[in-house]
Amino acid sequence: MNIKLRLKASAACLLLTASLAATGCHNSGSRQEVVVNTDHVSVTNVTVPDTYDFASKLTVGTSSVSYTGQVQRQLLIAGLKAHIDGLGARADIGVLSEVEVTQEFLGFFDFDPDTNGDLDIPIVTEPDALQNRYTDVSGSNLREKIAGNDPVGQHRDWATDMIGWVQAGVDTPESLVETWFEELAQRVADHSLNGPATAAVGTTWVTLESPTVSSEGLDYGQLLAKFLAGAVAYSQGTDDYLDTDTAGKGTLADNTGPDDDGDPYTALEHAWDEGFGYFGAARDYLAYTDEEIAGKGGREEYQNGYHDTDGDGRVDFRSEYNFGHSVNAAKRDLGSTDTSRTDFTRQAWDAFVTGRALIAAIVSTPTEAQQMELDSLAEAARLSWELAIASTVIHYINETLADAQSLEADPDMDWERLAGYAKHYSELKGFALSLQFNPVSMMSQDDQIRMHDLIGQAPVLATGTTLTRFQDDLTDARTLIQSVYGDGNGFTDDAVAAW
Repeated sequence: MNIKLRLKASAACLLLTASLAATGCHNSGSRQEVVVNTDHVSVTNVTVPDTYDFASKLTVGTSSVSYTGQVQRQLLIAGLKAHIDGLGARADIGVLSEVEVTQEFLGFFDFDPDTNGDLDIPIVTEPDALQNRYTDVSGSNLREKIAGNDPVGQHRDWATDMIGWVQAGVDTPESLVETWFEELAQRVADHSLNGPATAAVGTTWVTLESPTVSSEGLDYGQLLAKFLAGAVAYSQGTDDYLDTDTAGKGTLADNTGPDDDGDPYTALEHAWDEGFGYFGAARDYLAYTDEEIAGKGGREEYQNGYHDTDGDGRVDFRSEYNFGHSVNAAKRDLGSTDTSRTDFTRQAWDAFVTGRALIAAIVSTPTEAQQMELDSLAEAARLSWELAIASTVIHYINETLADAQSLEADPDMDWERLAGYAKHYSELKGFALSLQFNPVSMMSQDDQIRMHDLIGQAPVLATGTTLTRFQDDLTDARTLIQSVYGDGNGFTDDAVAAW
């Protein structure tokens, strides 16, 4: 097993190499490799704990860590995905209207405690979770935090600069989500009234047993879940709470006293915590093996990606559960090879926990040197997070390529194979769309546009030269991504093939 070692108190910092200083933030233009250095060096006079726990320097005996809104949005994304997964069975046994289904989607996207307070969290844990309903966590929703809806500090105008999806009526991340809601609601309503649709795939017509998969080969549940994880969690984490160049936000937030609500933390402490909350790691992340975070085995009490760490007989979603991007980081580490072993989980953790320890040690306004250290750690967190996403894009290119090759070898497609093909492609597309939301992305905007041109907006379901070209394009997209991130970040030939 790939078992992680706990950090020593004096050695837990990730710094960017000098190449970052040379290239800076580049969202367009030529491709330049930026390497995240995984050598651990100490931050002067800062003790780094094993867990993400920090006492308040404002209120004695109180924790200063809080990110309930971020946990809420992680839960809402998971809940929406689970809700979509259940629509097929419901459409088989009763008539569902388009309006009804759309309103159900909006119950997650526009969550309101006054109208949706009875929504149960669909995640089952053993022991039971401490929180059973979303209102037990927070009253936050997804729409207010999707890229483009935060009025200050976004690195692009998302009404004009979103890339990767071309469709009438789609000009922002928000409108893309609404369009997918509308299309899926129409399919569910039609399925419930008229029965399953069919799709021409290979040499046969395949009955679409679930309306959540389109005749074009798109899995709406996967598209929405992965895109929201990017356009909400990754966008907010990297472009807001870990931002380093907007006055009053991110690492430039106030650290002289309580935040505006008088809470036991400063605005700077809270901003960093919220970035960590969007990454999704449990507060004792490094106590888990990669297998355990990924839900692929390990110790019984850890093997599903959560653990009752405080021993109170409940799993607390706010601190004892691994969500979203933190899980994908472990999956890619687990999928790398012995000759090219990555440790994205450790890299991201080191940056997050060391940065938070530095903030806790700063009594008031950071000195110039402290600000430089903190900004470097913020960039290390953002770029380590990106490595996990980019490697996941490669993983789903590999999965989609295998499906396309299977279709070519045996064009007599059935539902199970089509559902797998749609799932893998939609995860690929959703994660690929996410890369644009990091303001310090290693991949230039030009390269991202090229990547999306190669990936397209749906898998190829016909055989012949079109399918061959699709496979060639996916291979070229994989090569492009590998060339951007490079061997120095673990994107070796061995790792890329294994992912």
